[in-house]
Amino acid sequence: MLYADLVAASNEVAATKKRSEKVARLAVCLEQLQPAERTPAVYMLAGLMQQGRLGVGYRAVFGGEPVAAATEPSLSIIDVDATLSTVAASKGKGSVTKKKELLAGLLAKSTSAEQEHLKSLLVQNVRQGALESLVLDAVAKAAKVTAKKLRRARMLAGRLDAITQAAFTEGDEALAQFGIELFRAVEPMLASPA
Repeated sequence: MLYADLVAASNEVAATKKRSEKVARLAVCLEQLQPAERTPAVYMLAGLMQQGRLGVGYRAVFGGEPVAAATEPSLSIIDVDATLSTVAASKGKGSVTKKKELLAGLLAKSTSAEQEHLKSLLVQNVRQGALESLVLDAVAKAAKVTAKKLRRARMLAGRLDAITQAAFTEGDEALAQFGIELFRAVEPMLASPA
């Protein structure tokens, strides 16, 4: 899938007020993905990056010279994710310059809408009204698994990538396999009234 399609889905979600419509739109986007695209797309739709922090600040993203946008979308989700992984792996002497060059190259291949989304993603400021919980509901709908089991697995697994793959490949049975493990943090739980 092209990154532009993910950005379009994100923009549609941002323009929608109803939670059910947001979940439905995200689920349609997730259903169209190839298996290798699912995990990075789920992170991106939740306003996160699979790589975590890249070591690139707000100034590096928004402070430089504007990069001319591409006229036609050509980037795939895999292309964007691979470049972000390369940026995250850059360490040591000259890494700041290398990171800036990689990001400038990525932005040069992006359309204006893709650039806007990518910049927001880089500074973890994607404002579309779809946080991780909403994306999890969309994953449950797209993978045809129980949302409650998916949320439980997310709480115990600690990472989106493991549960996303489990939900799409093996379904509810795989989600039930997630449990508490030593030295792996459990996500906070919501209390319910007694």
